[in-house]
Amino acid sequence: RVPQVWSHYEETPVEEVVPVLEEKERTANYKPVFVTEITDDLHFYVQDVETGAQLEKLMENMRAEVGAHPPVEGSFAPRRGDFCIAKFVDGEWYRARVEKVESGGKVHIFYIDYGNKETLPPTRLAALPPAFSPRVLPPQATEYTFAFIQVPQDVSTG
Repeated sequence: RVPQVWSHYEETPVEEVVPVLEEKERTANYKPVFVTEITDDLHFYVQDVETGAQLEKLMENMRAEVGAHPPVEGSFAPRRGDFCIAKFVDGEWYRARVEKVESGGKVHIFYIDYGNKETLPPTRLAALPPAFSPRVLPPQATEYTFAFIQVPQDVSTG
């Protein structure tokens, strides 16, 4: 006869622990900004108000330096990805990045502190003095997009 050692044994149920990811309550983190550019596809660029004074000081110092040591026209050979300074239509110099160089000599640039773009001749560009590089003050234009909004595509009728 086989002893029934286990006849009164009751297996305790194993509790299965399943981690439940609780959705954290969204907290709004407001910060004051200046909207500096809105693109055709509804992207927009902003500057942080908190660093506005730093940017103003950098621009002031950069323009003073460029005024004291004007760049030699044509001395800057733009290459894609280079940081430089570009003379805007207001006659002032701004920090920029070269996005593309066309064979005809036209240079597509992006103003890193404002978010706008322009196509210029190389004569309106110059080397960015190292004291004003993005390592000293990061680009101040931050790009944002609207969530869940699609821009309608142009439908040409004809």
